[in-house]
Amino acid sequence: MHNRRLSISGMNLWCHWLNAESYDQVKDPTNYTLD
Repeated sequence: MHNRRLSISGMNLWCHWLNAESYDQVKDPTNYTLD
């Protein structure tokens, strides 16, 4: 596991570390690609 958070200069970003079980509960299965 990486221990560096995503950062973008001038932006305040939230970072949430999730285990696999938590990720499965909140993931978005929507396919956002265009047909």
